[in-house]
Amino acid sequence: MLTFKDAAINTYESLKPTWKSRHTEKMWLQAIEKYAYPKIGNITVDRITEDHLLEILKPIWTSKPETGRRVRRRIRAILDWRREHCFVQQNVADKPFKTALPAMPKVKENYRAIDYRELPAAVKSIETEISSLPSKLCILFVIYTASRTVEARGALWREIDLETAIWVIPKERMMADKPHRVSLSRSALSVLERAKPLRNDSSLVFPFVC
Repeated sequence: MLTFKDAAINTYESLKPTWKSRHTEKMWLQAIEKYAYPKIGNITVDRITEDHLLEILKPIWTSKPETGRRVRRRIRAILDWRREHCFVQQNVADKPFKTALPAMPKVKENYRAIDYRELPAAVKSIETEISSLPSKLCILFVIYTASRTVEARGALWREIDLETAIWVIPKERMMADKPHRVSLSRSALSVLERAKPLRNDSSLVFPFVC
């Protein structure tokens, strides 16, 4: 049975082809090595429990909230790899931990709109920090189509015509109760190309995105 460290390295190697820079490769493991390895690095993946995750997350959850989020996302990705390779049936990192972890500091202001000049840096951050490929591609698709997150999460392959580069969102999924046509840019089409290997029986363009 693999240890958590073994599973982390395997996940890292699996995700590495999806990253565009060596900086991403370096940063992805850094937080795991610092915060997770000392606690669970040598524990076999079938023995990792919620208590182990709480032991890792509690010290940084409110003092370093962004680091806490990153560590949890990466642990979840590692345990997803573990589940996909049939080592266990459940991913304990999927639990909400609403009562076990204290509330993170609340954001007092709405997020400001991103200036178009900041978009390349934002895209680079998404590529670097989000380990889940479906989630990463979904967020990029939202950016490149100016759509709502709920619309992108529910996007189906049958709604998209790659030849004409048009995405037709049915009225059932639109707030205005009318179908909406979205012209797909080259960047949006590139995201869809990257999403093709994710296709499964659900027909969702971005499966496994909550």
